[in-house]
Amino acid sequence: MTIREATLLDTEVLIAMTHRFLASSSYGFWLGKAEDERLVRLVLTVFELGTILVADDGGDVVGMIALAAVEHPVTGRRFAEELAWWVEPEQRRGTTGPRLLRAAEEWCRKMELSVVKMVAPAGSDVGRFYRRMGYTEVETAWQKGLC
Repeated sequence: MTIREATLLDTEVLIAMTHRFLASSSYGFWLGKAEDERLVRLVLTVFELGTILVADDGGDVVGMIALAAVEHPVTGRRFAEELAWWVEPEQRRGTTGPRLLRAAEEWCRKMELSVVKMVAPAGSDVGRFYRRMGYTEVETAWQKGLC
């Protein structure tokens, strides 16, 4: 398996992964169904702001992580904000997730970003994985639907 930067040729598979992510997580409840045209614009925006790394298993993309390099509004320091992270369910017990995260960290170092901020769905085991990878829990986000 190879971890590489995504290209425009990966857009279709990235959109398909996003649909599977929304259908299988609580984010889909809050965000609703995303139209493909909007997701294409999202991919293009991420390419401008950061990167999308994919796990390529012999031509089949089995995972991805999308990061934006942004400036913190308080400190002015640039950091990486995780926008999306997906590993196909059949790949989750292997090394695909950790390899994607390590590659994301390496990309951040190369870009001289001070911190990488990752998120986890509420109630998931992802927080334990982050702790094992050296991450510290900083905040919990709360949402309330208004309309």
